[in-house]
Amino acid sequence: MTHITHLKITDFEGLEALEINPSPTINMIEGRNGAGKTSVLDAIRAACTNRSGRSLLVHEGADEGLILFELSDGTNCERQVTPTGYTAGPLTARRDGQSVVPKFLEGSGFGFNPLAFIGLRADEQTEQLLKLIPINIADSDLLALSSGEPLESVDYTEHPLQVLDAIKAALFEQRRVTGIDARKAEATAEELRAELPDDFDRRATEDFDLTEAVTQMQFARGARNKLFLAQESVDKMMGEIARLQEQIVRQEGVINATQKMVDNTEDPFAIETKISEYKAGQELLALARQADEQEVRGVALRERFSELQDQLAAARDKPGELLANVQLPVPGLGIEDGTVTINGLPISELSTGEQLSVAADIAIATLGDLSVVLVDGLEALDPDNQTLLLGRLANAGVQAFVTKISDGELTIITDYTSDEIEPGLGLVDKIPF
Repeated sequence: MTHITHLKITDFEGLEALEINPSPTINMIEGRNGAGKTSVLDAIRAACTNRSGRSLLVHEGADEGLILFELSDGTNCERQVTPTGYTAGPLTARRDGQSVVPKFLEGSGFGFNPLAFIGLRADEQTEQLLKLIPINIADSDLLALSSGEPLESVDYTEHPLQVLDAIKAALFEQRRVTGIDARKAEATAEELRAELPDDFDRRATEDFDLTEAVTQMQFARGARNKLFLAQESVDKMMGEIARLQEQIVRQEGVINATQKMVDNTEDPFAIETKISEYKAGQELLALARQADEQEVRGVALRERFSELQDQLAAARDKPGELLANVQLPVPGLGIEDGTVTINGLPISELSTGEQLSVAADIAIATLGDLSVVLVDGLEALDPDNQTLLLGRLANAGVQAFVTKISDGELTIITDYTSDEIEPGLGLVDKIPF
């Protein structure tokens, strides 16, 4: 990887003129507030990426600015700074007398500020870290975790790890609700069955033919009415026996024939009783059928519960499977409940030193071709954590530009190394501006 060996800044933000030969390791930028410390970092960022967080880049009173820098691979670069803001301007680069297109960055970590990272909210840290995890997973694989159907509560446009975490939460909720529904269905079936009397003959009620019974009852009643009328006619004719003998004989024939009909039918009152019992049984049969339905529903819900259990297990295992095949910028990186974790712990629960180590690892691991890290505001750390951060950057062999508030004007210490990386030790070149 390459680093900056020479830097010259003219009319950029708060800097009118500055020229240094930075160290390949730690470069400490000190001075009071407003002295131009952050402008140095902004100039390096703008020169190498053409990006800036400010709208006014040219020094007050100047028409344009200029940033010249030389890299350790022999590339000489010149960035014209225009007053448009947020982007610096055109870049020209030459190496060995030839125009080149420098490959400054291979990753996304240039200028990553570890101090700013540990000050972010957990969701902001998660967002930044997820950008560093190159995971591709097909939509079909994500949908397969929920039987091929999209889940309403899941935003499938988010980062795959966030999608998997949301799928896991949705499946967990579905499983919980399904379990509750299954228990309710089973309880309802039990309550309905408890209302059925012990002597309830379900089969007899289900097999009873109401239409046939009504037909038989009407036929039996008709036969008996006919018999009654015939008998009544006989009684009236008794006084006219002689004259009506022939009629009596005929009526007796009718009676005999009708009697046979009566003998071949069931008592209509008995049939009416059966019909009454059938109607009462219908209510009980409805209860029994409801119990059957709830029992079937309970079985289906239990099967769905088991299916969700398997899907939830698959959703829980998927992030691990994906992360196992990905070169992570930080060892132990994962995601739980929508929050990035390190070895299972949210970053917010790590100590300041541990957070700094993680942030430094991210800055180092995500560097591209240009091994430059920008750190703004070292004074926010206590001395031990200052030593920890600077030591981690120095041991990683990256070029770091670090700002720190101090009394006086802008001063750049271009070698800040010692055995312990302690302020004031091993100062090789201290340049005041």
